[in-house]
Amino acid sequence: DENDSLLYRYLPSQKGKLANGGILQALKIKNSDIKDSRNWGGKIIPVSTKFQTEWVTLENVDALEKPLKVQGISKGCSIFARGEGICMGAKELFFACTSGGAKKIGHIWKYIPDEKEGQGKNNEIGGELVLFCEPEDKTIMQSCDNICMSPWGDLIICEDCNGKQNRVLGVTPEGVCYEIASNSNSEFAGCCFSEDGRTLFVNIQEPGATYAITGWW
Repeated sequence: DENDSLLYRYLPSQKGKLANGGILQALKIKNSDIKDSRNWGGKIIPVSTKFQTEWVTLENVDALEKPLKVQGISKGCSIFARGEGICMGAKELFFACTSGGAKKIGHIWKYIPDEKEGQGKNNEIGGELVLFCEPEDKTIMQSCDNICMSPWGDLIICEDCNGKQNRVLGVTPEGVCYEIASNSNSEFAGCCFSEDGRTLFVNIQEPGATYAITGWW
């Protein structure tokens, strides 16, 4: 949740035994001059642009002397603008960057893992990174934050607009946004579906409430 954040992954030395140690890595765009994915200052990266990636191992991960992001950026890892919500689809990972985009009103990335992910000499093999959605109008989407995957394959987005009007949005696989709910008090968060896929649960941070939304999904 910082304007110069990285995307990390942890590879445990022993599967299912996370506390037994492993390596921490950050994502890097491969074979490209573009290291800054934020799109600040203009539409540098158009929607649907695809990048091949690799993973860079980070050292001294306790970060007692300097933040991990400083180390990662110095190694060419990709910079994202306020990395926030993350969720897994069928075969791809989505993550929201709250202040990304040419208008700094947020955008969403899609990461498709490679079948050889986690292999290679240095476990460096990465997948495909795609700019999935970047609105240029606040009425379409603003400050995407918490996200989850719906049972029918659309993303569900919670907005974080600093106490102004905040919405719960849906985003189709084609990147088309539609509104589900709104409030003028505080940001939505914690969206998730019931096991049967019929009820969407979502929180409002202030005054602190959880809502169950049912309908003709």
